[in-house]
Amino acid sequence: MDWSATIDRWLETRLDAGARSWLAERSTAIAGGGGARTAGIAVAHAARRIPERPLAPDPLPEWTPAHWSLRDAARVRLVLALAAVDPAWPAGLDALCREATLEEAVALHRGLPCYPRPEALRARAAAGVRSSMGALYEAVAVDNPYPAAWLDQGAWNQLVLKCFFVGAEAGRLFGWRARANPELALMLRDFARERRAACRAVDPALWLLAAEQAAPAVAAELAALQAADHQPSTTDQCPP
Repeated sequence: MDWSATIDRWLETRLDAGARSWLAERSTAIAGGGGARTAGIAVAHAARRIPERPLAPDPLPEWTPAHWSLRDAARVRLVLALAAVDPAWPAGLDALCREATLEEAVALHRGLPCYPRPEALRARAAAGVRSSMGALYEAVAVDNPYPAAWLDQGAWNQLVLKCFFVGAEAGRLFGWRARANPELALMLRDFARERRAACRAVDPALWLLAAEQAAPAVAAELAALQAADHQPSTTDQCPP
């Protein structure tokens, strides 16, 4: 997939002439040797040049960034201009992320599926997953095919578990069925146990994710926990 050409095509019909001209000029300056500094300034200035309206892109066969804004798309396009000429890539992306505001960092991490050398971006994705900022975590985890495609099993399992800890929309984890594994089922079972013991509700998506690839004994316990989760609490077990 030529993501630069695809984003250019989308923005051609969604930005006015002034915004298109600015984005093209900045992309050319970055590709002409401006480097990460020029890219970083352009990523920041996009807040004044590119509207925040939904991108609403034309559907693609494998994955469509349906939740991007026009500004997200423009910022990803600027990073792609850097990636095309940066001999130290992905060091340039790391430099951009260190200096980015939260809004900018969210856009840069949403672009992970589009950047070259995806195998070299695992540490960047993992940093986003570890972030205490919910918006940054969701930029990597939600509606993003990069984690399912490139994170190892341990990192993937932690991403899924954190989804339930922070209350993100687990149903929007891309590729969860293909990445289901028995270890994750155990982790989600343990999380459900803790929630039930604390008299707290369990996200219904957990039962679906945990049951996939669960060993028979684990699946049976999950079913029992799910049934208990739907029963009203008693005063002996949980406070009203």
